[in-house]
Amino acid sequence: AEPWAAAPTTLRGDLLEVAGGIAYWHGEPRRAEPFYEECLVIRRASGDSAAIAHACYNLSFCFIVGGMHDATGRTRALTLLEEALERYRALDDDRGTANALWGIGCARYFLNDNEGAIVPLEESLELYRKVGDRTQEGWALHQLGSAKLKLGEREAARTMLRDGLRLFREAGDLAGVTVILDALSASAVADEDLVRGARLHGLARRLQQTSGTDLARYIEEAFEEQSRRSARQVMSAEELARHAAEGRAMTLDDGVRYALGEGQPEG
Repeated sequence: AEPWAAAPTTLRGDLLEVAGGIAYWHGEPRRAEPFYEECLVIRRASGDSAAIAHACYNLSFCFIVGGMHDATGRTRALTLLEEALERYRALDDDRGTANALWGIGCARYFLNDNEGAIVPLEESLELYRKVGDRTQEGWALHQLGSAKLKLGEREAARTMLRDGLRLFREAGDLAGVTVILDALSASAVADEDLVRGARLHGLARRLQQTSGTDLARYIEEAFEEQSRRSARQVMSAEELARHAAEGRAMTLDDGVRYALGEGQPEG
């Protein structure tokens, strides 16, 4: 809003990108959309292909998370990601290519096309490992594990999700930790370990509240609970509250160990 930031310069594009990111991680993709839209306009005017690709990638997630139920949103998300992929490949940018492939896998996942999500997610995982991006490797493992869980590949899903959790904890990525705890909660429910599922649900909600990354709750309630069993669906409100409180009481490190199957809560 400041006069010195009003001109459509690289600086304004940077500010818009950050504002969009804050709104997105707060679980408000519709609020993020106009920031990312204006950022893309500025990037296109610059002619910088890498910056344009990145802006396309960012904007696509407003529709992936907030609008895949709508035909216009689906088309916009995939069009933006295909443009990003084409630009990154032309630049021989492996990390950018991995991001675009991961985005395409996410889009298919949010369309409930879990089988169609596997190949682009596996390709993104390979490229993230090639360039040594361990945080994004965690995100690829999270999405792959989540897709495999819905395909009934419970053991493979659990392994991938736990590997992703280790990477997120190593990177200090609380948003990643929170989202993957929800996936591991669903994994526990699929294994009929309802108490574990409830505890991990409680821990995830506490981390979401303390870190401000409300995106995890938004995705869980707006999408995931419609397509996978959750502790909230299979337990009584009383049981869920009791065991979720046990999860909320865990420290982050104890909770991560518990989610990895390496410890039990006290009491």
